Amino acid sequence: MKDKFQILRGTPVVNETIFVDWDECGVGEEKDIIRTDSVGPCLAITLYDRISKKGILTHITGDDFYREGLSPENVINTLLKKMNKNSKIKSGCLEISLAGEDMDFSSGFKSGLVKEKIEHYKIPILGGDLGPSYGCGRQVVLYCDTGSVEVYRMIPLMLR
Repeated sequence: MKDKFQILRGTPVVNETIFVDWDECGVGEEKDIIRTDSVGPCLAITLYDRISKKGILTHITGDDFYREGLSPENVINTLLKKMNKNSKIKSGCLEISLAGEDMDFSSGFKSGLVKEKIEHYKIPILGGDLGPSYGCGRQVVLYCDTGSVEVYRMIPLMLR
């Protein structure tokens, strides 16, 4: 499973993606590619069903405002409901990944709450890139045909 999660430097080169903005989530099927960017103090979460080849990517901010169902306390429940709405999920077929939380003040607050729910549902964590990204931010890409996740650590403009 570890081969399906990669941390890369630079910018992804992908065409025709489902873009997920802050405090939103996107659902994709077998041929879809879902991505989000500007993941800094935010938390990006992917949920993937290996059997149906359906995936969800969500981007929750560090703000006190969350769209309905996308707070750290209930985001996993929301994602499971969305996945179940779009396909019948079978136990043991799901995997999840996490990226973000690079600000000192967050101290793993969001990811800690999310990990508690992940453990409750016994969903394996495919990979994670949590903590400092040294001011570069991240982009996260989920490929629904394979379940592969790429986390791109952006190169600062002054280094390009």
